[in-house]
Amino acid sequence: MAKYSHVQVPMEFVNDEDATLVRWLVENGSQVRVGQPIATLETAKAAFDVNAEVEGILVYAVEEHETREVGSTIAWICDEQLDPKELQKELEQSLQSEKKSDAGKVRVSGKAKLLMEKYGINASDFPGCKKIGVIDVENMLQRQEKVAQEILSSTSFQGQDNDDVEIIRLSNAKLYEAKELSIAMQGALSCTIARQMNTQKIGKVIEYYNEKGIRLSIGERLLWACSRTLKKFPFFNGYFSRDQFLHYKEVNIGYAIDLGKGLKVPVTQNVNQLSQIAVSARIKEFALVYMREKLTNADMAYGTFTVTDLTSFNVNHFTPLINHRQSATLGICAAIEGTLNLVLTFDHRVSEGRSAALFLAEIVKLAESVDEM
Repeated sequence: MAKYSHVQVPMEFVNDEDATLVRWLVENGSQVRVGQPIATLETAKAAFDVNAEVEGILVYAVEEHETREVGSTIAWICDEQLDPKELQKELEQSLQSEKKSDAGKVRVSGKAKLLMEKYGINASDFPGCKKIGVIDVENMLQRQEKVAQEILSSTSFQGQDNDDVEIIRLSNAKLYEAKELSIAMQGALSCTIARQMNTQKIGKVIEYYNEKGIRLSIGERLLWACSRTLKKFPFFNGYFSRDQFLHYKEVNIGYAIDLGKGLKVPVTQNVNQLSQIAVSARIKEFALVYMREKLTNADMAYGTFTVTDLTSFNVNHFTPLINHRQSATLGICAAIEGTLNLVLTFDHRVSEGRSAALFLAEIVKLAESVDEM
């Protein structure tokens, strides 16, 4: 009996539930080598080649222009040349046997898998389901949202008549923010730690830049210090998902802005690669775009850490909230009598108080150092 391996529609590269085989790049029954492109597949969003993972004889399982679900077999690669009819019969028998062995397994489409990972949903949340598609996941999310709304409606106005309250509609942006924060808060074990910072030392750094004609704020200095510190403390630059920590390779810091036109959090990409002057210029640019109400979704995407600055509101303490798919956020309080509080909220599932304290200490050290420019 020939040994063979399956060529399947790759799940990790496809956002759709199925893909169409556009064309074969190798003749049926031909010898293929490892890494050789053998077929072109197409989804609703992209076309891509599938490469051979082993060496051997390619045998088609589907014809061109046929559509197959993600994870299904489109060909086999065998280790020896046999009579085509015998080989096809052997492979089909093996495929039927495989289907029987997979009868009890749960199949998840590619797009459904991405949604499940995003919202922390497991296959065990769908009891009795043999195949999980994107519709199943969306229905579950809707049920969860409905339950949350029922809980809110049963508690928010308890003991009050409807005539006693006025319904104020929230903006779409605020509703989206509420949804994202609700998802983040459902999973995270949020803890908060604070550290005082002497404004005299960081004031000297700001004065240094002012003398060079560069207007620098405390928030901009601390954001720059965060960008350098996050590389040393990777557990504050990622998020917890399905019993594992996913660490972001990039450092993209969001800086919360609220100048009377709603809260927005534009993100400076790869901020750890920028100089202090470049960071300051980027934040000021975002503020101008914010005031013109021209911030785009792209400006606020892919954040890995967030800084919230309330120094101008005379607030001496607050608890910043962790954003969705992040593990920490830094709050900057107003300076009172020469000191200000730095408040770090972090996910205790991935870190602990000691690391949080060292993280804050390193931020303060960098921010106060005139040598670190």
